[in-house]
Amino acid sequence: MPNITDDTAKNVKLYTEGNVYVNGNLFAQEAKAASVTGGTIEQLSSRTIKENIRDLSSQEAAEMLKQLNPVKFNYTLPTDQTLHTGFIAEEIPELLTSPDRQAVRLLDVVAVLTKTIKDQREGMLLLNRVVKQQQAAIAALTEKVAQLENR
Repeated sequence: MPNITDDTAKNVKLYTEGNVYVNGNLFAQEAKAASVTGGTIEQLSSRTIKENIRDLSSQEAAEMLKQLNPVKFNYTLPTDQTLHTGFIAEEIPELLTSPDRQAVRLLDVVAVLTKTIKDQREGMLLLNRVVKQQQAAIAALTEKVAQLENR
């Protein structure tokens, strides 16, 4: 049974053993990772709760990646003077933000980064094959040149 306390108009604390589900948006301001103890934060991602599932194209991912500008910043809150890294929600593609463009949907950013990394890996593997073929061709040509010079 959860224990909910309201010690001021601003502070509500929820103590529970087990899972907590929020149907809707959950916004955490001034939240620190250190305040999450003994568990993880997860986003539901099952196929059973999704529809219209389509692959993210390489072109779409590349276009969104171009628009991501990582920045360093401090929050305007006087209680948090820690230097942070991240994005400015108003400056990134709309597909990666909350409807009001005030928050970044981080798992969506991870999907873009994952697609881009996979594409780059495929490109590197292709380039490695080309380099090996070119090295073999150079070796063969070097051998022919050596044979011609020895005549």
